[in-house]
Amino acid sequence: MTASLPSALQLLLVELEHRLLLHDLRGSLGTALGWAELSALDGKPPVEGLSEALEAMRALLMAEPPATNHEAALCDLAALVRETTGLPYEGPEFPVWCHEELLRSCLSLVRPTQFSVKEKLPTEGAQGMIYLHLQGLEARGVEAACQPTRQGILEATSLSARAAATICLRPLVWWNGGGVSSPSMGELVLGFPGGGNNK
Repeated sequence: MTASLPSALQLLLVELEHRLLLHDLRGSLGTALGWAELSALDGKPPVEGLSEALEAMRALLMAEPPATNHEAALCDLAALVRETTGLPYEGPEFPVWCHEELLRSCLSLVRPTQFSVKEKLPTEGAQGMIYLHLQGLEARGVEAACQPTRQGILEATSLSARAAATICLRPLVWWNGGGVSSPSMGELVLGFPGGGNNK
């Protein structure tokens, strides 16, 4: 893990890696559990310890990562990005729920060259979203943020704090029901659930 990354962002990466590991384990454990349960259907008494092993596997499959306290507050996304990056922005305010200090910390390291903010109004059965489009980012960080793997995170974080901070944007938006995508290399779109009507 890159040493120049603030400890709060290092914890974000550890949490993301933990969730990836749990996801990977669930796939393997689910397969093993399925085969073990099939073999137990032959009517023969189970091998000693198999029942306990199956219960332990079921418990691991149902386990949730430890809950981390990430208190979100309503903040003006466009103003936050403008103030943190120094990039120009003329437009409406867009209130979103986010962890303001962690987002500021990420953006100060990510250093986008351009940004834009757009709103998708709510429709029946769907919440409105605010989209933050960041440009001029480190490509490996964007790739690892959009399709995280443990190896991809390790490689990207060994490059620079900038790439590592880009990856940290993923859990920041996911905590609040948002998402990430990349329209092209070096660009990242963060979707935040809208926090209210723009002013």
